[in-house]
Amino acid sequence: GAAAAFVQAAAERVAQPIPGRKPSAEALQRPMLVLRLAGDLGLWGSAAFPSLAHSVTSAVLCCGGSHAHDVREVARLYAHAAQPFTVALALALVSRVEAVGGEL
Repeated sequence: GAAAAFVQAAAERVAQPIPGRKPSAEALQRPMLVLRLAGDLGLWGSAAFPSLAHSVTSAVLCCGGSHAHDVREVARLYAHAAQPFTVALALALVSRVEAVGGEL
């Protein structure tokens, strides 16, 4: 429906890199807003999850222990998604296990 179309359009927009901006931990905020919305609406099968996987992976790789809560939330959101994790995202999350206190 309309909600699914909105979430997908938002994901496509957020997935587009901002010219001149390098990946950073703060870059995780925009995709997380879309993923949270998809989750809140029960759209766990949304194409937003695979659409944002590359952006989320880049941001997670930039995260240290200071963004542990965000990394855990990303793992939780993707764990509920009907879409499987990409290998790159799974490896990025696993690489941050120690930084997030051993909990994902």
